[in-house]
Amino acid sequence: MELTIRNLSKTYANGVRALNGVSLTIPNGMFGLLGPNGAGKSSLDHFASLKGIRDGHERKLAVEALLHQTNLWAARKKNLGGYSGGMRQRFGIAVALLGSPQLIIVDEPTAGLDPTERNRFLDLLSEIGENVVVILSTHIVEDVTELCSNMAIIAGGEVVATGQPAE
Repeated sequence: MELTIRNLSKTYANGVRALNGVSLTIPNGMFGLLGPNGAGKSSLDHFASLKGIRDGHERKLAVEALLHQTNLWAARKKNLGGYSGGMRQRFGIAVALLGSPQLIIVDEPTAGLDPTERNRFLDLLSEIGENVVVILSTHIVEDVTELCSNMAIIAGGEVVATGQPAE
């Protein structure tokens, strides 16, 4: 899959123009978007139902697979409120993966994570990026250079550079 964005603009109610005619072509895999700063099993099951996975057996299999993939299986009976920041991030990814999407957008996904959780989460995103388009929106340059094969830099609501992080 490839995502094409043409002339995307966004102006907030207070008049701030966040995006001004942004156009990008984003290939399958991890794509970095750099710019300045400006659960439990039952919860996952509920989201699966909301995303249209109605069959109970199919839903159970999907939830179990995602709990394993996001390394949350051991915490499956724990209340979501007791999850650490990293666990909440991984739970969010599990919810996003329900229904096999072709596009996932994550905004500042490693903010507030300790180094171990950060690495675990980045590994998970990299694994997911092998099959779908993942847009990583962040101000952390290292996250983009470590994970993304392509990127864009946005400043003042406009794309000021595109290419590979090594460039």
